[in-house]
Amino acid sequence: MKKFLLRLFFVLINLLFLTCSANAQEIKIYTEISPPFQIVDSNGKLTGITTEVVRAVLKQINITTKINIVPWARAIYYGDNEPNTLLFSMIRTPERENKYVWIGSINSF
Repeated sequence: MKKFLLRLFFVLINLLFLTCSANAQEIKIYTEISPPFQIVDSNGKLTGITTEVVRAVLKQINITTKINIVPWARAIYYGDNEPNTLLFSMIRTPERENKYVWIGSINSF
């Protein structure tokens, strides 16, 4: 539990810096369905392990925005071409390392 809270704190702090640097512009958030991290429940609501972490961070820093569910290729396109875009959950690879600003780790394998 301590490890989870430490990661949540790290994500919170980094997301706060990201929002400050975004000059109060809207943050666009994209993800894909990837159980158990991002799932749609029986009521049609996006939920899952990482989704709830992201929502908790957004609530903590008082940001209200929609989390958009799109195919991953489209999420990557938006992340590459739209400013103030946050993607989750993305695997950190050597090819992606310098292409994105990494906020933090929500989960590790």
